[in-house]
Amino acid sequence: RERLTLQETRLQETDLPRSVRLAYIESSMDYRTAAVQQSEANTASSREIVLQLPAAVPQSLAQARVDVALAEAWGQRTSAQLTLLPSQLALEPGDVISIDGKDYRLSALVDAEARRCEALQHDASVYDVPVLVERAGSPKLPDVFGPPDVLMMDLAVATTVQPATPWIAAQAKPWPGRLNVLRLQGGTSYAFNSVVGAQATMGELLSALPAGIIGRVDYQHALDVVLDFGALSSATREELLSGANLVAVGSELDGYEILQFESAELTGNNTYRLRGLLRAQSGSFAEMLPLRIAGQRFVLMNGAVLQVQSTLSESVLPSIWRIGPANLDHGHPAYVTAVVPPTLKALRPLRPAHLRAKPTVGGVLISWTRQTRHGGDAWEIENVPLSEDSESYQLQVMNGASVVRNWSPTAPQQFYSTAEMLADFGTAPATLSLRVAQVSAAFGAGTILEGIVNV
Repeated sequence: RERLTLQETRLQETDLPRSVRLAYIESSMDYRTAAVQQSEANTASSREIVLQLPAAVPQSLAQARVDVALAEAWGQRTSAQLTLLPSQLALEPGDVISIDGKDYRLSALVDAEARRCEALQHDASVYDVPVLVERAGSPKLPDVFGPPDVLMMDLAVATTVQPATPWIAAQAKPWPGRLNVLRLQGGTSYAFNSVVGAQATMGELLSALPAGIIGRVDYQHALDVVLDFGALSSATREELLSGANLVAVGSELDGYEILQFESAELTGNNTYRLRGLLRAQSGSFAEMLPLRIAGQRFVLMNGAVLQVQSTLSESVLPSIWRIGPANLDHGHPAYVTAVVPPTLKALRPLRPAHLRAKPTVGGVLISWTRQTRHGGDAWEIENVPLSEDSESYQLQVMNGASVVRNWSPTAPQQFYSTAEMLADFGTAPATLSLRVAQVSAAFGAGTILEGIVNV
């Protein structure tokens, strides 16, 4: 059996640089010799790295390089010696691999009895340099960061780590590098919560979106969108069925439907026509409206869209947030305030499926199939996980718009006796109009399945 071996070495703090200084030629100051420096504040190390760059560059580029050099030195504090598997012969120096949740960049390879390599711990975020002010002969005004465009969404997307917390997507021009997210605590002060590190791919609907089919790819409807930032791309069928191109469309008032698209056709400047839709994904059936109007928001659910930190007890209450550039105080006008209602849709039980009624001795056996919010994609399992503390349902028999009988079964079936039918309708009906929903202790009744079944 193939087995990968790993041995890590971590440098002590005194071996790491306290500061990095770079001497270079300033291209915007008559090619004078200049230097820039970056220092690590909280360290006992006294080492300094001095670099010479025999090139003419602007100060902003030199400062960015020295910032990256210091961050890279500390980020690569851990090195590793690996013995690669025979199946990994395609790897070469410079490639990044992930082991137990850590990323390593291969730095050297030695082919012997086994293929051994050296690697350094890798963090791609150290190369994301924020906008820097350039020094020039004629001073350049610094970038002015205005309020970002922020969406905080209550989505039905159920994660196993923090299911019932707001999702945040943001963009700004110019982008300040990072946005701080703070939450109002105690009614008087804001506490730091999380960081938005990248711009979300966001826009709006150019065409209305009617309700579509569920459970298979919808080729009948197309969706036209225009983006403010980012780009979209098509996916293969395998990628689509594996969760690619997941998007949220909607508004705070109407909720956000989660859907996927297979084909993205560029039809104009930042404008796309999306086809091959998978509708009402991730338990968002209740948000698939009969007609969702044009002008509502569109958000690509990629890594730039994240969940803020929140407990269940906090999520059941409205919350107030401040979001703005990380280099500014939260009282600055560049910060925006978001008032978020309770965010619990990720805890809402999914709509049951396959409503049936089977005549039996003394009445009718009503049954249905339970769906689950977690772990329900595998075909091999006979019953999907429950995802709730206990199994409970709300079942109603309807006569027109009136409820004539209520049950709270604890299994996906209920016996409806002939005597009960005679009491409810005066005669044995040929069809039954039913409504059933799974009940969660945290959310209550979930999305309702309505249907008329023959008796």
